[in-house]
Amino acid sequence: MAMRIDSDLCVDCAACVEPCPNQAIRPGDEDFTIQGETRRALSDKFFVIPELCTQCVGYYETPQCVTACPVDCIVEDPERPETRRQLEAKAREIKLGE
Repeated sequence: MAMRIDSDLCVDCAACVEPCPNQAIRPGDEDFTIQGETRRALSDKFFVIPELCTQCVGYYETPQCVTACPVDCIVEDPERPETRRQLEAKAREIKLGE
């Protein structure tokens, strides 16, 4: 399942951005393009693009954004359940697109 940033707790420090191997974390109010489609920002603070988040499966043992966050505002998104196998497949697909 993708991670999500609780915007009520986020202090907009950007500590989570650099460690993300998939560049899934973006600044608030920044539109983004995925699969050829431009989409509106998901938050006015930093946010996770679910289609790019693999919980660092295929890269690290634990989600690096969670480790980097000083205020513990990054959690699993219960609205986007994914198995480890699905996360591994997503990671392979992302790596192929690089």
